[in-house]
Amino acid sequence: MSTVQETKEIKNLADNMIPASQLSSLRPYKTIDAKPNTALYFLIVLSFAMLFVKSIRILGVLTLVIEAFLFVKIKSYILFAFYDEFFAVYQEDSSDTCRQIFWNDIAEWNIQNNSSTGGILTCIMQDKSKLQIRTLRPVALFNEFEKKAKIKESNYKMKASMKSAPKK
Repeated sequence: MSTVQETKEIKNLADNMIPASQLSSLRPYKTIDAKPNTALYFLIVLSFAMLFVKSIRILGVLTLVIEAFLFVKIKSYILFAFYDEFFAVYQEDSSDTCRQIFWNDIAEWNIQNNSSTGGILTCIMQDKSKLQIRTLRPVALFNEFEKKAKIKESNYKMKASMKSAPKK
């Protein structure tokens, strides 16, 4: 689930969206999908292993049924696509359009993690506008931002300013 909100005289988000077909000639080096495939595969393997233990066999069957249901019912769509010069944010309801954000347009970023709702990526752009993106996969998002824009992270900047502050 990716929801984009922008503040500073609330810019019209539709003006900043581009057709995803413009990015089709480029190949992202990483995408973040809404469906947690790795976790689902792990749980399915774990459920199969439980089938071989007599005391928890019924639990294995139950979890296998639930996981199969989740695997079928959870909609799979791309939330983020990462490229060398920019990243793209796709809306949950439309994979036809995306928001293209260049790495050097970001002045500062931060991810607030919440165990119940996922996380919120907050980007303060060079023009001082603020972009907030809600995501279900904050850890994967953090890892990619660490690779491309580590020195722009709020906590990194705060630590750097504390180190350079004069000592008493």
